[in-house]
Amino acid sequence: MGQRPIVVFVKDPGGTNAVLPIRDTLQAAEYEAIGSEDTDEIFRMIQEIYPAAIITSMCLRGGSGQDVVEKFRGQCTTIAFKTSMMVV
Repeated sequence: MGQRPIVVFVKDPGGTNAVLPIRDTLQAAEYEAIGSEDTDEIFRMIQEIYPAAIITSMCLRGGSGQDVVEKFRGQCTTIAFKTSMMVV
């Protein structure tokens, strides 16, 4: 492969439903898509490997996905999906 990996980060069911199909598609296309649900581990991973992109979800109320986007904006491509869970 030879390309830099893509980091996938999700922390909640809404984000998982939005982001993991993308990870599966990337892996099927032979991209290295690695991930974690631990914020500290993701920060370390991103700093160590300098990924080609970060794909994450962002809850409407903020949280870890928003922290990842804010911390690494401008350092690599960042794709974030806004997700929300509605309780009825």
